[in-house]
Amino acid sequence: MIGDNLKKKYGLIKNIIYCHKKLKEYRGGKYFILVPLFVLTSVAVPLSIAVLPSVVIKILLSKFDIFKMISIVMVVISIVCILQFLLKRLEIVAINETFLFRVSIAKEFTDKSISIPYEDVESPKGKESFQKAIAAIYSGNEVGIEAMIMLVAKLGVGVLGLIVYALITASLHPVLMVILIICPVARLFVLNINRKWKENHKKDWIPIEVKIRYLQKECLDLKHGKDIRMYQIEGWFVKSFNKLIGKRLSWNRKEIIRKFNSQSVERIVSLIRDICCYGYLIYGVYGGMDIAEFTLYLGIISGFSSWVEKIFNSYGELLDNNMIINDYRSYMGQKDYWEIGGDKELPREKTHTITLEDIWYTYPGTEEPVFEGLNLTIKKGEKLAVVGMNGSGKSTLIKIICGLYKPQKGRVLLDGIDIKEFNLKEYYSLYSVVFQEVFAFAFPIIDNIICSTSESYNEKKLSECIDVAGLKDKIDSLQNGICSNMLKDLEDDGINLSGGEMQKLMLARALYKESSIVILDEPTAALDPIAEFEMYQKYNSFIKGKTSIFISHRLSSTVFCDRIIFLKAGKIIEDGSHEELIRLKGEYANMYELQAYYYQEEVEADVC
Repeated sequence: MIGDNLKKKYGLIKNIIYCHKKLKEYRGGKYFILVPLFVLTSVAVPLSIAVLPSVVIKILLSKFDIFKMISIVMVVISIVCILQFLLKRLEIVAINETFLFRVSIAKEFTDKSISIPYEDVESPKGKESFQKAIAAIYSGNEVGIEAMIMLVAKLGVGVLGLIVYALITASLHPVLMVILIICPVARLFVLNINRKWKENHKKDWIPIEVKIRYLQKECLDLKHGKDIRMYQIEGWFVKSFNKLIGKRLSWNRKEIIRKFNSQSVERIVSLIRDICCYGYLIYGVYGGMDIAEFTLYLGIISGFSSWVEKIFNSYGELLDNNMIINDYRSYMGQKDYWEIGGDKELPREKTHTITLEDIWYTYPGTEEPVFEGLNLTIKKGEKLAVVGMNGSGKSTLIKIICGLYKPQKGRVLLDGIDIKEFNLKEYYSLYSVVFQEVFAFAFPIIDNIICSTSESYNEKKLSECIDVAGLKDKIDSLQNGICSNMLKDLEDDGINLSGGEMQKLMLARALYKESSIVILDEPTAALDPIAEFEMYQKYNSFIKGKTSIFISHRLSSTVFCDRIIFLKAGKIIEDGSHEELIRLKGEYANMYELQAYYYQEEVEADVC
C-alpha cells in the first residue's frame, strides 16, 4: 500500500507551485507582496554599493565647492543606507512569515502521521518515509518547505541582478559578458557531475549512517544504559562504532577528493576569467577610460560573478530540497485509515461473528509467512482464548482481526461480510483492545481512560471500569486522584505506574469504550497469580454477552473462556474447551500442568 505512494516523483516546478500554494493557504497573500519588494531591494543594494565609489570619484573630480560635494556624497550614502535598512527589514519579515508557515504546516504533518494505517507506520518503508518527510518541516529554515520558499525568492534576486549587471557589462564590451557567463556554466557542469555521483552512491553510505545514528541513540538511551554497564558491552559498541566510522570515512575521502578536483577546475576557470576581464580594463585605461568608469566597471564585473554564483547556488539548493519535498509529498499523499474501505453500514447487532478464511500473512521485508491458509470462526458472544508459545502468531492474529494488518491473501468477515466493505475507522469502533505493549500518554489518568476530548463523561461507568481493572486503591492513594498527571514528559508532578498498574489502566480504558468486541493481549503478564484470578472474576461479569478474545501465555485465564485454540507455528493444532483439551492430553494439557505446578509454588511462597 505504502510502496506505490513512495514511488511518486514531482518535478521542481510542480514542487515550487505546491509550496507556494501551501504558503498562500496558511499565511494568505502577505508574503507575495513582500517578495517583489525583497527582490528589487536585494538587487538595488549591491548595485548602489558597486556604483557608489565611481559616483564619489566623479564628484571629487568635478568643480563643485567642498560643501556641495559633501552634501551630494552624504545624500548618496544615505540612500544606500536606507536601502540596506529596508532590505534587512524585509529579510526579517520574510523569514518570520516562512517560519510561521512551517509551524502552521506542522499541524498538517502531525494529523497525517496519526492517521496513516498502522501497518504502514510499522513497516520498514513506512518508518523510512516518516524520517524523510520530517526533514521537510523540522530541519530548520535551510531545509525543506521553508527553504524552498526562500530559495525561490533568492533565485529571483539572482536572475534580476544578473540581467541588470549583464546589461551594464555589455555596454562596455559584449565579449566580456560572454566570458563572465561561460565560466560559471563550466562550474555548473562540474557541480552536476559531482551531484550525480553523490546521488548514485548514496545507497552505499546512507545505511552506514543509519547504523551509526542507531548506535549513538542506544548509547544515550537511559533504558539501555543499565544493560550496557552491567554486561560491560561498551567495548562492543565502541568496536562497532569505529568499524562503521571507518567505512563512512572511506566514502568521505572519496567525496573530498572529488570536491578538491572540482574546486581546482573552478580556480583555473576563475583565473582565466580574471585575466581576460582585468586585462581588458587595463587596456581600456590606456585607451582613455577615466578612473571613475574604471571603478564602475571593476565593481560591476566583480559583482557579475557573484550574481551568477547566487543563481547556481540557489538552483543547486532547490534541486537538493526538491528531493526532500518529494519525500514529504509522497508521505502526505498516503491514504488516511478512515479513507480506506467501503461505505457499507456496520451490522447493528450488539455482538458479532468473526470469520477468517484462508488467511496468508508475511511481515514486510521477511520471507517466512506467519500464517499459511489459516481458518477460524469466532461465534457471537463467544469467549475465545488464543494460547501458544512465543512467536506462534498470537498477536499477529489479533492485529489481522482488528484490521490493523491486511492479509496478503484471504478474507476477514464480520457477520459474513468482508471487512473491506466497511470503512476502516468505523470498523475500529467495534473493538476495545489491550495490546501486549502497554504505555500511557503524558495526560491525566482520566484522559488516558476515557480517551475523549469531550468534557462530559459517564462517572458511574468510569468508576466501575476502574474497580474491575483493580486500579481503585492506587488512584485513591494519589493526591489528585483520577486527575493526576501521567509520566514526567510534560509535567514535573507526573506519576509513573508499575507494569501491573499500567496493565490495569489499559484494561480500564478498554472496558470504558463502548464496543462490541473486547480483545486482551497478555493483559495480566505483569500481575501475580492471585491478582490475575481476582481481576478475571470481576472482568468476566463485566463483558457478559460480548464477543471477547484473550491472548495469554498464562493458561489460568483460559479457564474463564468458552473455547481455546492452541497456535503453533501459525497453525491451529488444538481447538476445544478447557476440559476437552485437558482430556486430549496434548500440547495445551502439558503446558497447563507445568504452569499450574509453578503457579502453586508461587502462591505458597506468597502465603509464607
